[in-house]
Amino acid sequence: MIEEDELKDKEELAKAGVIKMSPIEYARHRKLQPQLVYYYIRAGYIKQEECICGRPVIDIASADAYLADKAARDRAKQTGVQTKEGT
Repeated sequence: MIEEDELKDKEELAKAGVIKMSPIEYARHRKLQPQLVYYYIRAGYIKQEECICGRPVIDIASADAYLADKAARDRAKQTGVQTKEGT
């Protein structure tokens, strides 16, 4: 119950213009495993920055863009269609 309320609050903040979140908050917000988000950070697909408070944060828009592009590539692989990168 509390987690659902927190997710709704985070979603409202995202709509209000908050552009950065911690990797764990982002994973919960997008219903992903936090380990997967950290993997994308270590692999260099998602850039991690440091907040003014000292916490590690990621840019929501760039992370969403990467995940949308990855989903499109995965769908293309399943259907056998080549993407721009030729994968």
